[in-house]
Amino acid sequence: MKLSHWLLFILFFSGLSFAQSLDILAQSLARQMGVPEKYRQTELSAHVTLPVLPESTLVFNRYNGIAFDDYGTSLPFAMFISPVTETATVNFYQQRLPHFHKTMRNNAVIYFAEQTGPVDNHPVDNLDKVWVEIQPYTIDGVAVTLVKMNYRLPETQ
Repeated sequence: MKLSHWLLFILFFSGLSFAQSLDILAQSLARQMGVPEKYRQTELSAHVTLPVLPESTLVFNRYNGIAFDDYGTSLPFAMFISPVTETATVNFYQQRLPHFHKTMRNNAVIYFAEQTGPVDNHPVDNLDKVWVEIQPYTIDGVAVTLVKMNYRLPETQ
């Protein structure tokens, strides 16, 4: 049994549900990243205008974007973790976003709403674009799929 499955098995039999275990992992990742609590409220996932994999758990939603010193502010940005495999997550977004342009960067699959240049520096060159990035990730020894996305709020679409 893989380490991630073993840790989830232990968490499950310690009295925590699977959803609670994922929530603990999401909170751990958000704390490691220094995300303020106001961006970690689970109800914030309702504001995301792109499809969200049903099995995923919100890590954070920067609904006012992320400010970068030299590059300005991004569109609203959300991050989720999923226990679903990377392949299944990619298939979900392939079906839900068929008009998006799919590309591979490093160890991530990225779906862009608009065409991008072959030499752009993701995500810095894409702060103002809508995209979904999918990649494998390990949190506290547990393998998950990380889903990051830039999206537009309904009034700015």
